[in-house]
Amino acid sequence: MTIADIVTLIFTLLSSATMIVAGIRWFINSQIKEIKAEVKEIGYEIRPNGGGSIKDQVSRIEKEQINQGKSHDKMDEKLDHMYEILIEYISRYK
Repeated sequence: MTIADIVTLIFTLLSSATMIVAGIRWFINSQIKEIKAEVKEIGYEIRPNGGGSIKDQVSRIEKEQINQGKSHDKMDEKLDHMYEILIEYISRYK
């Protein structure tokens, strides 16, 4: 092998390695762009935006559950009162 052949082989190997590294870098960058887009979309869902995000929907469900719990407590009080009246009525006419 002559020096020219060795230099040609070295440049060929270097250019092949450069193309492989460039290809890997391009692939990683394209994947990172997709991941960034997905993370951005998830970010929109976890921040309140006036009603359409998951955060808003969970908050709305939580408020409804609290209100239903209060209504349930009021109904329990009324039922207890009615039960007391019924027991009193039954005890009078026994």
